[in-house]
Amino acid sequence: MRYVVGYGAADTGADAVALAVAIARAQSASLDIVHVRRRSEPFNPSYPEQDPGAERGGRPSARTLLEHARALVPDDIEVRTHVRAASSFAEGLMATAQQLDAELIVVGAASSGLWSRFSVGTVANHLLHASAIPVALAPRGYDAPRVTRISAAIGSRPGAQAVLDTGLAAAARRRVRLRLISLLALGNVKDRPEARRHTQQMLDEAAHALPARARVDTAIATGKTIENAIDRMTWEPGDLVLVGSSRLAHGNRLFMGSTASKMLRTLPVPMIVVPKSASALAAGVLADATEDVTAEDTAP
Repeated sequence: MRYVVGYGAADTGADAVALAVAIARAQSASLDIVHVRRRSEPFNPSYPEQDPGAERGGRPSARTLLEHARALVPDDIEVRTHVRAASSFAEGLMATAQQLDAELIVVGAASSGLWSRFSVGTVANHLLHASAIPVALAPRGYDAPRVTRISAAIGSRPGAQAVLDTGLAAAARRRVRLRLISLLALGNVKDRPEARRHTQQMLDEAAHALPARARVDTAIATGKTIENAIDRMTWEPGDLVLVGSSRLAHGNRLFMGSTASKMLRTLPVPMIVVPKSASALAAGVLADATEDVTAEDTAP
């Protein structure tokens, strides 16, 4: 299992590496940290044996950046570093992920956001509207040592099944708790009781459809806006939130919808956006994880 980690600038790159380490730690995944150079820039394909250009104008070279990145990865996790030439950073990450048959792309939030921990920049935005595999976004300053709970955001629109399948598979593989959550933006107070009942019924049905051995909780948060609802929900440092791709996505590509975009403005923990095609992959991962759990339960 391989994860591709985007490392452009030292600040957001460090957040991406920290998140990738936290996700990879529990399932023996390896990391491929990638620095992308535009095709018009000098590029030496013999990296890392030779540095692809000296530092110019105070900007660190690719070798320097990737040496910093490698130093952030603990010794118990396998890591490789790459320099990729592409027309854009996002294109380089997606091409590398496809070449390596990676299961996840991890990037840090843009550093320009002033009021929230997330600020989706050009790279993340491109990935969230074009990637064929899940994309993980690390908030600024992320430093949780491991993932302790997966919160799957469940709605009634198409794509919810992919989130449910992926959340269950990921929780089973990592031996962590799974929480099914729903965020309700309710401006009309009179609608709240009925909306909560309907949403709780939907979450209960989803939870009952899961295997008996699954450790599942449900939670609903309401507010005038999605951002208010997120503020009212409890979060742990080791939380990881899964959201589904928008129904507007073409084929098996991602497309981050308006609800996920609003969540990012306030969310204090990492988010992974999951394409609809993730259900098939999750089913295979879940089968492997279930076999592992059964073997542990029946061992003498």
